[in-house]
Amino acid sequence: MKYLVLLWQDESTLAGPGSAAFDEQQSAYGAFYDESSAAGVFAAGDPLQPSAAGRTVTVRSGNTNSATDAAREAYDRALELVRNQAERDHLMRRRAGLAE
Repeated sequence: MKYLVLLWQDESTLAGPGSAAFDEQQSAYGAFYDESSAAGVFAAGDPLQPSAAGRTVTVRSGNTNSATDAAREAYDRALELVRNQAERDHLMRRRAGLAE
């Protein structure tokens, strides 16, 4: 059996290089690597891109959408406006006795 371990932290909260907190964190990561390597359970460890380089992927009704955070936020806002407008239209039709 194999496992994937993702060690992640929001980059904006990382301690700066050269600080005591940074050195402590690097020491802890180093100890984890040394221990897992010595046990023969460490297969690979490549760094990932910063989270800002990531994309959001969603699947709705069988359709896949991939977008950067800014595009995703704009899409979500537009979708919410459409949903709100559809809900308002439905309520207005109901009020007028045109919808069940």
